[in-house]
Amino acid sequence: MKDWFISWDGSIHKKTAHYKGDWKFGSLPLQIVLTETEKGIWNSRLIGPEWLKVEKMEINAIKPEDIVSPYVPEQRNIGFMFGGGYVKSFATNINNGLSVGAGLFFKNHSFIINGTSTNTIGFNYYYSPFYYLFPFLSYLYFWEDALRQ
Repeated sequence: MKDWFISWDGSIHKKTAHYKGDWKFGSLPLQIVLTETEKGIWNSRLIGPEWLKVEKMEINAIKPEDIVSPYVPEQRNIGFMFGGGYVKSFATNINNGLSVGAGLFFKNHSFIINGTSTNTIGFNYYYSPFYYLFPFLSYLYFWEDALRQ
């Protein structure tokens, strides 16, 4: 049996011209091959089943400067942050708790104020030396538990 892209299985009543059946759609294997023959000159080829006839194919391109990659975050110089965490005490007479904090960042400096459910408050300053070397790391902030006495 031939592997058809579109097939109809049904019947037609010859006297009434009444028909009943089902359409079935198979897969259509296509391959598009782009080859750069010279800098900026591209040839294209569409490879598919032999019964598929392509009379015209148009390929549109985007200028490289117009492409915005979703994987590279835009570097921000100032912003607000909010976060929290779990505080684990290694001392036996201090309870564990939760920490909530908020702060500002300016370039590679972070200023954070946080408080915990164990009635402690803290002020944190973080400096990210990777801001200029690895800008994507400047968005990662490591929260520090409030210092205990």
